[in-house]
Amino acid sequence: MPHSPAALQSAIADAYASAIPLRIVGSGTWLTAGRPVSAPQHLSTKSLSGIIEYVPGDLVLTAHTGTTLEEIAQVTAPHGQWLALEPYTSPAGLDTGTIGATMATASSGPLALGYGRARDLILGVSFVTGDGTAVRAGGRVVKNVAGFDLVRLATGAWGTLGVLTQVSLRLHARPVVDETLAIGIELPSVPDAHDASLRALVEQLNSAAMLGVTSSLAALVLLAHDAPAAVRRVHALPESSVLLLARATGNRARVDALRKALAGLGAVSVVESAIWQTIRTLETGNTVLRVTDAPLRMSATWRRVEIWRTNRQATQVRTVMEPLRGAVRVSCQTDATENPPWSIPERAIVERLPSQAWTAVPSAVTDRISQRLRQSFDPAGILNPGILGEATSAVAMVSPP
Repeated sequence: MPHSPAALQSAIADAYASAIPLRIVGSGTWLTAGRPVSAPQHLSTKSLSGIIEYVPGDLVLTAHTGTTLEEIAQVTAPHGQWLALEPYTSPAGLDTGTIGATMATASSGPLALGYGRARDLILGVSFVTGDGTAVRAGGRVVKNVAGFDLVRLATGAWGTLGVLTQVSLRLHARPVVDETLAIGIELPSVPDAHDASLRALVEQLNSAAMLGVTSSLAALVLLAHDAPAAVRRVHALPESSVLLLARATGNRARVDALRKALAGLGAVSVVESAIWQTIRTLETGNTVLRVTDAPLRMSATWRRVEIWRTNRQATQVRTVMEPLRGAVRVSCQTDATENPPWSIPERAIVERLPSQAWTAVPSAVTDRISQRLRQSFDPAGILNPGILGEATSAVAMVSPP
């Protein structure tokens, strides 16, 4: 657990010289995400914490990667600003999740609709490659396009190209109005009728009339399966098979216009914004995946997920749909055995699975470009070996000097 970027650089250089694989860790709350990593040593960035520079007038903050999202929120709140990210996480991750792990995994949440994803909010990055070389890319200004875009390349690389040591982030001003609207919606239980009703609902949400008032929309989700009941246990909401939640931000006139448009779908209730923390920590079980397609094909996406979870006899199913982005995110408990043989839905991105089930998920980094990038930035293959399903050796791509 090095306490400085220089100490981290030295630790990686030593591991490279000895060809010792390293498991890269932030606060340690997301270690069940991604494929199993075969590494005898952990390298933690948790002690690399603290704000390096914060310029409220520029809406830019630079922090060490061990800094928690909660620390960033506390620093920016007095200035009426925030890092509009709020990724899905575990309950423990609300307080201890680090900005380094968030950017390394490119994690985001419902706010991606209105404010963008992790790659949209990161401006600059410093990291140490697998041979101990320190690299800096991007900068501390919003309009920075100099050189090859290593910033977005490192974001979402899961530490396989380098260990992040500091990041510069784009902030947003806190909106004058931040209101969450809830509507309970009943959908038929018969599959064909359910899919037809869901398709009609998604079409209405994506209609020209609705999109014309969505400038104030920060997040819009549909909760299904066990998720509505889980939310109702914490927040007073009407019982329904599907729960629609819209987070409206901006000025009062724009928020009221959105509320009026949503009223055509059912009775609108105003709920506390704390409900989004409940949604961010809804996930349960040993399996998490998301399936994304065109928004107007969401009913077909839903049906693929339904067929898959029925075949796997999944339990504790909690589903979050984003009808304006065409995303279906499902968490559940699945049988770790291979009976029936493991498979995943078409167009699925898997975040968590039982360890033996990963063999059913094709690696996304076996192409020539990904392999050459890995060889360039981590020549001995010591950083999080296997987490992305590399086809190369888990210990060494080339021998260190």
